[in-house]
Amino acid sequence: MSAQIYGTMLDKRTLLLNRPLKSNEKEILVKLKKEPIVKTKIDVPEDIVLEIAEKDIEELV
Repeated sequence: MSAQIYGTMLDKRTLLLNRPLKSNEKEILVKLKKEPIVKTKIDVPEDIVLEIAEKDIEELV
């Protein structure tokens, strides 16, 4: 008998289930959902951006 149980991923190898397995449950169905990537905008002074860009251009040449 298989069961569908919800849970969350703690890391790449660990699932935290929202309830313990019952004694007659020998299999569980795991469905993974990707969460949207959260991007953060950071204000950086222009001189730092130009310095990084200059190093990148030197590496390309």
